[in-house]
Amino acid sequence: MPSGPTAVLAATLNIPWNAGEGIEYDQTNNRLVIGSLSSGRIVGIPLPDASTPQTYSMYNASLATVHTYFTGSDDVFATAGLQVDQDDECLLYAAVGGYPSRTSVSGVQMGIATINLCEDRLEFFTNLTRFARGSMANDMTRVGDTIYVTDFLGSQVLKVIGQNTPTPVVEKLMDFSGANGIEHADDNTLLISSAFGGYLAKYDIATRAVSQVRMTAGPNVVGDGIVFDSSRTTLLVTNGGGSYGGQVSVLKSSDNWATATLAENVPSGCDSMGPQTATVIARGKIYTYCAAGFGMGPYTVRSAELPGQPDAPAQSWKWRWTDTFPFGFGWVWKGPSMWQWGWGTGGPGFSWIWAR
Repeated sequence: MPSGPTAVLAATLNIPWNAGEGIEYDQTNNRLVIGSLSSGRIVGIPLPDASTPQTYSMYNASLATVHTYFTGSDDVFATAGLQVDQDDECLLYAAVGGYPSRTSVSGVQMGIATINLCEDRLEFFTNLTRFARGSMANDMTRVGDTIYVTDFLGSQVLKVIGQNTPTPVVEKLMDFSGANGIEHADDNTLLISSAFGGYLAKYDIATRAVSQVRMTAGPNVVGDGIVFDSSRTTLLVTNGGGSYGGQVSVLKSSDNWATATLAENVPSGCDSMGPQTATVIARGKIYTYCAAGFGMGPYTVRSAELPGQPDAPAQSWKWRWTDTFPFGFGWVWKGPSMWQWGWGTGGPGFSWIWAR
């Protein structure tokens, strides 16, 4: 069976109870953002370099950012799947909901958070609790103005139109046992991984037809997090168990995902207690997050080369409307690798930003 290089240690996070589920590349700030299954945190660390692994702690200044957009008092305990908006790299969508052991807590919420990475603030929370109380939003993908959300504990997939409005249109798309990772191959095709069934499913948005992606080589993958590469022709599937446990399966398809071929397996480097739960591509690398037993940690980020991936775009100057630019003209530091210059009235204003 084809096998790539084992992922190597790139960073260590000594952050108690930050058993991560989602991991995403924040291109604007050139960093990784990592969610948590057991708190409302989203942790940001500079893009790791495996040649000089770093250790980060929420108690020292070397950690770039520890954001707590939600806490236990908000009845939101998990920030699971994360996805940067394809059209606005400042926006991050986070699937949030109850940690499995806490879903019996009265009032636990489930929904989609829209977070402004450039302004470091929560912009909107779309509450889906009334559609799936006590469940857990695990992952999401956006197609046009529609977001598709997997509900892991509720074994269903939801369709949400207008997630940043007070009255979004929500419907149950289908029942799906162990619904976990979700991605869109194109504007009409969703791919969904089943952590329970150990397979990938294809969903046709136009016809609502559901079919299992047939593997033409090797057993079915036990999918958790899934992510496309920049060309959207290669799918990375995080395997938490089964024949490919603890590896990242690199899949390709030539028939719009009716079938898939295993191109290679990349060992995650995670130990048996903490198989990685999500993957992300940034600057030609696969990054995995090792959950380390869902306890006090430490947790590790590991990386491996994925040949053929383009480098991240270089930084450049961009105009951007901001809601929080200070009064007058000047420079404002907005986070790692990003300055803003502009004008405002203490509220909304224009800024000229140096960012990726």
